[in-house]
Order: sequence, then structure tokens, then C-alpha cells
Amino acid sequence: MLKRKELTSILDFSLELLNLRTYSGFTSTVMGLKGLFEFDFVHIGAVYFSEEWKMQTFYTNLNVMKEWSPYQYSTSHAPNDPVYHMVSAGKTMMWWEELPPAITTAVGTESSLPNLCGYSFSKVAPDKSRTAVISFGGREFFKNERTEELLYYIYPHLANAYYRLSEMNDIDPGLISGREMDVLRWLKAGKTSWEISKILDISENTVNFHIKNIKRKLNATNRQHAVAIAIANSIIS
Repeated sequence: MLKRKELTSILDFSLELLNLRTYSGFTSTVMGLKGLFEFDFVHIGAVYFSEEWKMQTFYTNLNVMKEWSPYQYSTSHAPNDPVYHMVSAGKTMMWWEELPPAITTAVGTESSLPNLCGYSFSKVAPDKSRTAVISFGGREFFKNERTEELLYYIYPHLANAYYRLSEMNDIDPGLISGREMDVLRWLKAGKTSWEISKILDISENTVNFHIKNIKRKLNATNRQHAVAIAIANSIIS
């Protein structure tokens, strides 16, 4: 059972989330949870179900995961992913002792990921369009009743804040990689994919790959829309 001080901290945390209006405020509030329990890794995002399963990152402190968000893979891979099973079965909590194979495959190498274990929680959006998935973990993140109870109280408030803030078009600049920033700046200058490839000394296919990722991360419909969103969110000037 949680102590009175811990319950008070959870109440303060939930009230702080209710008053948030910016992405930066959200990230600092989330990292402030280290005052309640220790963690090395946090990932907050949502999954969408269609012909393929898509995970969209809203916030993570693990840099390598920012490079591939969002990722998609064939539903034939779903049986190997415990998070997929948790969400599709309507479960709200699971304990995991390694990152799902779909993530390590998407990143490209397991060696780039630290050894992590932790908890994941899910909460369906009010309009049923997506399911928020909130994960906390670490290299020495132990399964125990106290942490589980803390997270059980905390995760609904985090999910609600995520749903509200994600509709405000307040984008995390950290989700855009350095190379993608270069491409965005040249798109703003009106350059074509071929011209950007010559400027950056990379292939035109690579430029188009970066543009595809940029549009996904910014939820943009085309190149011009991506540039406009990036400027509006101070990702580029």
C-alpha cells in the first residue's frame, strides 16, 4: 500500500498534468517522476491498427528510438510482439524483460539498445482511434508492488495529457534527426530531392526516405506542409 506522501505526490502530479499547455512542460513533468521512482527509459506514444500496426512516438528519452519513429511492420510479425498482444487483448498492464523484437528489427541492431526491463500500460483513446502505450523501464528496474501501484495510478493521467497535447500540434524538435533537419532546411529553400542529394552528397533515394520520415513524424500531407509545421513549431527558422 502506498504511503500518504506518495498519494499526495500523485495528486500533485495529476493536477500539474491537467494544467499543461506545452510539450516542454510535459517532458519536464514526466522526468520529474524520478522523485517517486527511478527509471532510465520512458516511452510515451500510441499504436494504430489497420493493415499494418503503426507505433507513433510522442516522447522518449532514448535517442535511438527517435530515429525510427514511427515504425510499421506486417501483422505477420505481431505474434512476436508482447505489446501488440497487450493492446489487442485490451489489457492495461504488462511486465517485459526485453524490448519487443519488432523494435530491435526496426532500429536495425540489437547492440544499439541497452538491456532494459520494465512496465507498459495502455489506454484506449475516447474516440477509439488509437491506444496510448506508456512504458517505464531501466537496466536495474525491478518488478515490485510499489512501483506497479504507483504506475497504475499515474498512467491514466499521462495518457489523458498525451491525448490532449498531441492535438495541439506542439511537436518535439528532438524527434527530427540531424540529417532530417538538413533536408528540411533545403526543402524550405525550395530545393528538389535531386538538388538536396547533390548538396548533402547522398543519394536521391536517401533524401526521399528522409522526407518520408519527416512527413510521418510531423503528420504532414506533403513537403510544403512539413516545412510549414516545422516552422510553426520552431524546429527550423
